[in-house]
Amino acid sequence: MAGKDQPGQPLASALANELWNRDMTQDEAAKELGTTQQNLGKWINGRTRPSDSAIPAIARFLGMTEERVEKLRGPTRRTAPGERALLRHRVEELEEKMSAQDLRSEELLRRLEAIANRLDAQGR
Repeated sequence: MAGKDQPGQPLASALANELWNRDMTQDEAAKELGTTQQNLGKWINGRTRPSDSAIPAIARFLGMTEERVEKLRGPTRRTAPGERALLRHRVEELEEKMSAQDLRSEELLRRLEAIANRLDAQGR
């Protein structure tokens, strides 16, 4: 869909334009917004969108209502409760597998050390 804005792109443009109009650096604007220059840069570049907690400061900065800023930002992706439970289960499975891998690695290391000790004792 050529020509369609990506979610958050209108807000990114509004922030970039405001910095340009005020002749501000990202660092100066970030301080006014109560965030970091890195966060602001990500918002402007469209890599991330501001969280709900940042909306009031952005609205003040842009001279807009919070509702308008939320519309410009677009919806944020929320994880459904069922999806969270599934993700939590998958993370637990991965942690168990990693723990098992750690144990295997430790056992292999012990075996290699034992072999190295025997070779040293044999003078090789």
